Amino acid sequence: MLGIPCSECTHVNPPIYAKCFACATPLPDDKTKVQLLYDELRVMQARFAQMDDVASTCTATQEEQLRNKLALEAEWEEVERAKASLVQEKELQMLLLDEQEHALRTAQAAWKAKQATLDQGISSMSKQDSDEETLTPEQDLKSTKGAEAREEGVGDCQKSVMNTHDEVNNTHHPAASGKRKRDSTDIVNMTTINNPVEDSPPQGRLDRPSKKDGTRHTTLGSPGDHARCVIATQNTAQNQGRHVDVAEVGVRTLWKCWFLGDKTMKPLRCLHVPGRNVPHMYESGIVVQKLVYISVAHAMVSAPDALTLMAEPTLMAIFDRAFDILLHHNPEGNLVDNMNDENTARSALIASTLVQMMYKARQSLEIPRRESKLDLILAVSRALARLVSRQCQHWFTPPATHLEQCQKLMDHLVQVAIDAKFVLSKCVLMQLPTVQLMEVFDQAFAQRDGSTDINYGFMTCAQAIELLQSRTLLPGQKKTAAT
Repeated sequence: MLGIPCSECTHVNPPIYAKCFACATPLPDDKTKVQLLYDELRVMQARFAQMDDVASTCTATQEEQLRNKLALEAEWEEVERAKASLVQEKELQMLLLDEQEHALRTAQAAWKAKQATLDQGISSMSKQDSDEETLTPEQDLKSTKGAEAREEGVGDCQKSVMNTHDEVNNTHHPAASGKRKRDSTDIVNMTTINNPVEDSPPQGRLDRPSKKDGTRHTTLGSPGDHARCVIATQNTAQNQGRHVDVAEVGVRTLWKCWFLGDKTMKPLRCLHVPGRNVPHMYESGIVVQKLVYISVAHAMVSAPDALTLMAEPTLMAIFDRAFDILLHHNPEGNLVDNMNDENTARSALIASTLVQMMYKARQSLEIPRRESKLDLILAVSRALARLVSRQCQHWFTPPATHLEQCQKLMDHLVQVAIDAKFVLSKCVLMQLPTVQLMEVFDQAFAQRDGSTDINYGFMTCAQAIELLQSRTLLPGQKKTAAT
């Protein structure tokens, strides 16, 4: 209860008293009393608020317990339904087993009946053979015709009995049927060996690196295999000693040359390449395998082998569809499959932006491939590069491999944009929308001149394509200065 405490004896007096009821000490004036009563009221309100918080917490706890209880009940119902489905499935299996046993008994009875018929036919044939010695020529001719008819009937009966016997044996011993199939397969294989067919063109495969003991795991090349590409080849006169320089080209040209080749060179997947080009061929194989996987997964082709039989227009149409899915309609964007879901949208945006910038940059400049293997590849800045995995370097255009080559070029263009005050800093550049980011890129790229070009003496993209199409060096032939 609210009141005015006495300063001497601390007795709480009603507000209407002028003196303390216990010790008669004068109490404060009315204004001071009102202030004291107001302070006590505020304290009580604070206590009531704390009590309300405690009550709300208790209510939330009860609601959580109720939700947990409902969840447990739902799980229990699911378990009961699963048990019921298992019992029903077991009953169906028992019924199926009974039907199979009944069919087996029926087949055995039919086999016994046909066996009896066969025994009777054999006994009649034996009796006929014993009577043939006493027949006249005319009777012999008639008997021979009748015997032939009977033999045909007995032969049909034997075939029927043997078929029934095979069915029974297959029911009890399925391995016996497999053995007969293997025997027939062996006959076919032996026929193939005795009559060899023409050698098929060599095919490429992706092999895992050799172990220390010399063994090798050969698997179908998948996009994630960190292995080296080995191109199978026939040791014939036309391929022996042949040397081919495989240049870096755009992924569209790589797709065409991989399956079709050109007027002077057979398909890349059938080429034998020197050791220094093996890593490049492996990376090219990764790019092609990724696009082949997309085309099969989206029902563009029935099987990967079907791509080798297609005409050029159909093959390139499939490439356009698969590459569009890879760049813009892939659930994980252009990055690795194990990217977190919350980063998928951001990663896809970054990857698509990089594709546009790389395409414009490489139309006029060609940056060399560096020997060092970076953990991260090109982005607008080094901070943005941390968001991009190295494994996505194969899925851009053009070229399809080694996008880390453009790291110095992009750092240079970012610095040009900052010096020209197109943007304040790298951090601001990272946060720009795609449209504004591409405008800044165009402005910075237009600022470069002959003195700012980054040229390390490597061939241009056009020279690389020309080399791929026309250069197949034979033993003893030297490269020209133009290449």
